[in-house]
Amino acid sequence: MAVSPLSLQLLFCADRSEHLNKVIKPALLKNQWVISDRYFYSTIAYGSLNLDIKWLIKLNENFLKPDIVFLLRVRPEICLKRIDTNRGKREFFEEKKKLEKVLKTYETLSHYFSNIEILNGEKSIFEIHQQIVKKLNL
Repeated sequence: MAVSPLSLQLLFCADRSEHLNKVIKPALLKNQWVISDRYFYSTIAYGSLNLDIKWLIKLNENFLKPDIVFLLRVRPEICLKRIDTNRGKREFFEEKKKLEKVLKTYETLSHYFSNIEILNGEKSIFEIHQQIVKKLNL
């Protein structure tokens, strides 16, 4: 039996709440940096394949906001090439049309949240690293 998109989003939120309370908040209380490769922005972007973006934003509005988010913008065809090369197996959402919609939602989120920095994810790892270091003033 498949889980509905709405139920899936509620499960993601429950999981995120647990992770925040058990991992992220205790680390922040110890003045530690927290670096994550996914957060509610991803949930909203991928959730937008089936649900309204404004509803998804509202559902996630009470979660802690990071100081900064780096969105590595990569064209869907490049993403698919990287997936095929590195992993070989695609997930159900890893299709060009779906990834185009996800990317558009990520870009839309940068209008809702001022902490999102969009970087060119098609550059070399070194160049991306340099951009992040510069943005963090390290």
